[in-house]
Amino acid sequence: MSGTDRSPVIGPASSGTPNDNTDRLLGFCSGNGLHICGSWFHQRDIQRFTWFLNDGCTAKEIDHVLCNSHWRAVQQCRVFCSLEFDTDHRPVLAMSALKLKRSQKREAPPPCYNIHKLQDPELQQQFSVVESKRLSVLSATGIHTMR
Repeated sequence: MSGTDRSPVIGPASSGTPNDNTDRLLGFCSGNGLHICGSWFHQRDIQRFTWFLNDGCTAKEIDHVLCNSHWRAVQQCRVFCSLEFDTDHRPVLAMSALKLKRSQKREAPPPCYNIHKLQDPELQQQFSVVESKRLSVLSATGIHTMR
Protein backbone atom coordinates (compact mmCIF):
# COMPACT_ATOMS: atom_id res chain seq x y z
CA MET A 1 0.00 0.00 0.00
CA SER A 2 1.46 3.29 -0.91
CA GLY A 3 1.66 6.16 1.55
CA THR A 4 0.61 8.61 -1.18
CA ASP A 5 -2.83 7.02 -1.59
CA ARG A 6 -5.09 8.83 0.89
CA SER A 7 -8.20 6.70 0.71
CA PRO A 8 -10.27 6.63 3.92
CA VAL A 9 -9.28 2.98 4.42
CA ILE A 10 -5.55 3.47 4.94
CA GLY A 11 -3.68 6.00 7.02
CA PRO A 12 -0.58 8.12 6.48
CA ALA A 13 1.84 5.47 7.78
CA SER A 14 1.06 2.85 5.14
CA SER A 15 3.95 1.31 3.24
CA GLY A 16 4.79 -1.25 0.61
CA THR A 17 4.20 -1.73 -3.09
CA PRO A 18 0.56 -2.18 -4.13
CA ASN A 19 -0.47 -5.30 -6.03
CA ASP A 20 -3.67 -7.21 -6.86
CA ASN A 21 -4.15 -8.38 -3.27
CA THR A 22 -3.82 -4.78 -2.08
CA ASP A 23 -6.60 -3.71 -4.43
CA ARG A 24 -8.83 -6.53 -3.21
CA LEU A 25 -8.18 -5.68 0.46
CA LEU A 26 -8.85 -1.98 -0.12
CA GLY A 27 -12.04 -2.80 -2.03
CA PHE A 28 -13.23 -5.11 0.75
CA CYS A 29 -12.49 -2.52 3.43
CA SER A 30 -14.12 0.37 1.59
CA GLY A 31 -17.19 -1.74 0.79
CA ASN A 32 -17.65 -2.73 4.43
CA GLY A 33 -16.68 0.54 6.12
CA LEU A 34 -13.43 -0.85 7.58
CA HIS A 35 -10.01 0.72 8.23
CA ILE A 36 -6.59 -0.92 8.28
CA CYS A 37 -5.37 -0.15 11.80
CA GLY A 38 -1.63 -0.61 11.26
CA SER A 39 -1.54 2.10 8.59
CA TRP A 40 -2.53 4.83 11.06
CA PHE A 41 0.50 4.41 13.35
CA HIS A 42 4.14 5.09 12.44
CA GLN A 43 6.31 2.08 13.31
CA ARG A 44 9.82 0.88 12.65
CA ASP A 45 10.10 -1.83 10.01
CA ILE A 46 10.71 -4.52 12.64
CA GLN A 47 7.34 -3.67 14.19
CA ARG A 48 5.51 -3.41 10.87
CA PHE A 49 6.49 -6.45 8.77
CA THR A 50 4.48 -9.57 9.58
CA TRP A 51 5.99 -12.17 7.25
CA PHE A 52 9.64 -13.08 6.70
CA LEU A 53 11.06 -15.40 4.08
CA ASN A 54 13.72 -17.85 5.25
CA ASP A 55 16.41 -16.02 3.24
CA GLY A 56 16.44 -13.30 5.94
CA CYS A 57 16.07 -10.47 3.42
CA THR A 58 12.49 -10.62 2.19
CA ALA A 59 9.88 -9.19 4.55
CA LYS A 60 6.30 -8.14 3.83
CA GLU A 61 3.35 -6.63 5.61
CA ILE A 62 0.62 -9.16 4.81
CA ASP A 63 -1.28 -9.60 8.08
CA HIS A 64 -3.58 -6.77 9.15
CA VAL A 65 -6.06 -5.77 11.84
CA LEU A 66 -9.27 -4.33 10.40
CA CYS A 67 -11.71 -2.29 12.44
CA ASN A 68 -14.94 -0.47 11.73
CA SER A 69 -15.40 3.27 11.53
CA HIS A 70 -14.80 3.67 15.28
CA TRP A 71 -11.07 3.23 14.65
CA ARG A 72 -10.25 5.96 17.16
CA ALA A 73 -10.74 3.35 19.87
CA VAL A 74 -7.54 1.65 18.66
CA GLN A 75 -4.62 3.29 20.43
CA GLN A 76 -1.74 1.26 19.01
CA CYS A 77 -1.25 -1.42 16.37
CA ARG A 78 2.09 -3.18 15.98
CA VAL A 79 3.73 -6.53 15.31
CA PHE A 80 4.74 -8.75 18.22
CA CYS A 81 8.32 -9.79 17.44
CA SER A 82 9.07 -12.80 19.64
CA LEU A 83 7.12 -16.05 19.78
CA GLU A 84 7.76 -19.32 21.55
CA PHE A 85 7.21 -21.44 18.43
CA ASP A 86 8.72 -21.55 14.96
CA THR A 87 6.74 -19.68 12.31
CA ASP A 88 7.42 -17.23 9.50
CA HIS A 89 4.43 -15.06 10.49
CA ARG A 90 4.34 -12.60 13.38
CA PRO A 91 1.13 -11.76 15.20
CA VAL A 92 -0.33 -8.28 14.97
CA LEU A 93 -1.44 -6.71 18.25
CA ALA A 94 -3.97 -3.90 18.49
CA MET A 95 -4.49 -2.09 21.77
CA SER A 96 -7.83 -0.40 22.16
CA ALA A 97 -9.59 1.67 24.77
CA LEU A 98 -13.34 1.37 24.98
CA LYS A 99 -15.63 3.62 26.93
CA LEU A 100 -18.46 1.53 28.28
CA LYS A 101 -21.69 3.12 29.35
CA ARG A 102 -23.37 2.03 32.54
CA SER A 103 -26.75 0.57 31.80
CA GLN A 104 -29.60 2.37 33.47
CA LYS A 105 -31.75 0.28 35.73
CA ARG A 106 -35.35 0.26 34.74
CA GLU A 107 -37.86 1.00 37.42
CA ALA A 108 -40.53 -1.58 37.97
CA PRO A 109 -43.82 -0.45 36.53
CA PRO A 110 -46.47 0.40 39.11
CA PRO A 111 -48.87 -2.44 39.83
CA CYS A 112 -52.07 -2.41 37.81
CA TYR A 113 -55.19 -2.78 39.91
CA ASN A 114 -58.40 -4.06 38.46
CA ILE A 115 -60.93 -1.79 40.16
CA HIS A 116 -63.83 -3.52 38.43
CA LYS A 117 -63.23 -6.57 40.65
CA LEU A 118 -64.28 -4.45 43.64
CA GLN A 119 -67.87 -4.73 42.41
CA ASP A 120 -67.74 -8.55 42.68
CA PRO A 121 -69.73 -9.70 45.77
CA GLU A 122 -67.56 -12.83 46.29
CA LEU A 123 -64.38 -10.75 46.36
CA GLN A 124 -66.00 -8.28 48.76
CA GLN A 125 -66.87 -11.20 51.10
CA GLN A 126 -63.30 -12.60 50.96
CA PHE A 127 -61.85 -9.17 51.73
CA SER A 128 -64.26 -8.75 54.64
CA VAL A 129 -63.26 -12.12 56.13
CA VAL A 130 -59.51 -11.47 55.80
CA GLU A 131 -59.76 -8.00 57.37
CA SER A 132 -61.98 -9.17 60.23
CA LYS A 133 -59.43 -11.90 61.09
CA ARG A 134 -56.60 -9.40 61.00
CA LEU A 135 -58.47 -6.96 63.23
CA SER A 136 -59.43 -9.71 65.68
CA VAL A 137 -55.74 -10.70 66.04
CA LEU A 138 -54.79 -7.09 66.69
CA SER A 139 -57.56 -6.57 69.25
CA ALA A 140 -56.59 -9.83 71.01
CA THR A 141 -53.01 -8.60 71.44
CA GLY A 142 -54.20 -5.29 72.86
CA ILE A 143 -53.05 -3.13 70.00
CA HIS A 144 -55.65 -0.55 69.13
CA THR A 145 -55.75 0.45 65.53
CA MET A 146 -57.95 3.53 65.94
CA ARG A 147 -58.39 5.91 68.87
